[in-house]
Amino acid sequence: EMVREKNIKLVIIDSLTAQFRAEYIGRGTLADRQQKLNKHMHTLMRLAEMNNIVVFVTNQVMSRPDILFGDPTVPIGGNVVGHACLDGETLIQTADGSLKEIREIQSQPVLSARLQEDLTIGKSDFTLKSSRSDISRVFEIDTGYKITASPNHHFFTLDGFDIKEVKAREIRKGDYLLHAKTIVPETREQKISPATFEEVVIMNKKAAPLISDFLQEQGFNRKQFPTALAGITPRQLRRAVNQSYPTAKSNVLLMVRNGASAQLLENMQSVQTNKHRTTLQCPETFTQEVAQIFGYLIGDGHIEERAIRFKDARHQVLESYNTLFERVFGIKGSISKVSKKNCFQLSVNSKELAHWFKELKPRAIDLTSNSPNAAVASFIRGFVDAEGSVDQKVRRISIAQKDAKFLQKIQLLLTRFGIASRMRLNGKKQFPMLELFSSDVVKFNELIGLTAEDKKKKLEFWANTFQKNKAKEIVPIQRKAVKELLESEFGFSDKILKSRNYPYITVRELEKVRMALGEKGKLSAKAQKARQLMGNLLDNQVWLEKVRTVKEVEDTKPLYDISVPATENYVANGFIVHNSKTRLYLRKAKENKRVAKLVDSPSLPDGEAVYAVTPNGIEDM
Repeated sequence: EMVREKNIKLVIIDSLTAQFRAEYIGRGTLADRQQKLNKHMHTLMRLAEMNNIVVFVTNQVMSRPDILFGDPTVPIGGNVVGHACLDGETLIQTADGSLKEIREIQSQPVLSARLQEDLTIGKSDFTLKSSRSDISRVFEIDTGYKITASPNHHFFTLDGFDIKEVKAREIRKGDYLLHAKTIVPETREQKISPATFEEVVIMNKKAAPLISDFLQEQGFNRKQFPTALAGITPRQLRRAVNQSYPTAKSNVLLMVRNGASAQLLENMQSVQTNKHRTTLQCPETFTQEVAQIFGYLIGDGHIEERAIRFKDARHQVLESYNTLFERVFGIKGSISKVSKKNCFQLSVNSKELAHWFKELKPRAIDLTSNSPNAAVASFIRGFVDAEGSVDQKVRRISIAQKDAKFLQKIQLLLTRFGIASRMRLNGKKQFPMLELFSSDVVKFNELIGLTAEDKKKKLEFWANTFQKNKAKEIVPIQRKAVKELLESEFGFSDKILKSRNYPYITVRELEKVRMALGEKGKLSAKAQKARQLMGNLLDNQVWLEKVRTVKEVEDTKPLYDISVPATENYVANGFIVHNSKTRLYLRKAKENKRVAKLVDSPSLPDGEAVYAVTPNGIEDM
């Protein structure tokens, strides 16, 4: 309020860490100090962004004895304002539903979590994208979702009832990291270009002498003439003239333009064929039906020059898609047994339709991600119809596909429905596979479903026999921290939370604790904060996934990051990750000069000196 009322444009903090060092003494208080320092830095950054002011922070320095050459001083305060980077192929969830690789993202708003508020996920602008090429070691983190990050990139975890930042290099197998549970982007129905269908005609007997005269004038007969003269080969022309075979109207128009009599146009009439139809209907928007057809096409379909072909072992599945083609495009294909194979083939013959599908196929996943959930569900249903299976022995859906990046996009699209999944490599050939288990299989049945009758029956069986056991669903809040909270509020804990040899509590226990705190009435500030966190985790859009593996590997590719001032995080490959920040460090140099160094800059190597502070002001080095 004071900033706006007094029209303040510059805030100077001198010094950032002095008071913290005086209050928090010794290594035992380091974690608390860093967490509080981090909170104050976030507050200052929000102040600057929201009020368009400059916040200038001075800091103390210390000497590092391990640096033998160059400047041995480093800023006090550690890396609480340090930046980091992600692999260029990391998929960023944008506010309009798109899945953009971080190296290609431009200026569209992204989705991020309100970690300081109610843990909802919403729209935020980003102000900076940067890249680094000097980081040679990265960490591959696998929670079922996979991401590659530089050692100092910050993720989020739970520490008691606080959301805490943790660097990639500090993450261990068994830790829990914050993920987006349910994505709700701002989407709309997508417009698509309708297919253009070429008119097909047949010529009557009066056309033959007109064409003969035309060829004689050109010095050719029907067996010998250049294709460019009529748009078709001599054999095709003979069949069109002598046997009334259909030909494109454009071929007749070409002959007229090349000198044939205009009476040719009076001696032809439009016709329909299986491969050429002028009455095909073509949708102008990416509807649910179109989305489902494209889902199957990408999974196990083929586009040929004059036809679209689907293969499946189940005749009933192909009948369903044949019905879809007829309903959407007004064309019905044919289903036949594939020779020497235990499957059937649906063939939809249309040169124009095949060309239309070929044009749109590269855009299908983008059209889907920008569409409302109904179209997304249909696209996923079509894809899983083609590439998915429902296990007979356990409650599991498996989806296999050679293209791991495409499968990852399907995984992120599933978060639109609150469906979690796990990516893994299967078998000796390390084939990419996506798996859904337990309650997520039930959600898939309710919100997406399948077409094949045998798969549907298995899926419905697993859904109908599922009994949600909240006693087994872990929430990574330490049992010890919950017991201490209850004892401080009630004077006891065992009546609310039983003693067990488990490090964490379950969903059922969390609900019980939350209810008990709510019924107590007056709570301490700590208990109110804890109860709010419990509610946010149970009711809203974020969750914590267990780390399965962490690997440190060499990397030579550029790494990227973006800055999201409002929330200081964004959704990347399903993880909620911290964004980039920059800090400036001034140190003494020769004579009376001071050198300004960008410390932990997102776009420059650490400690790179880029400015000199001189009597004339800040000058480039």
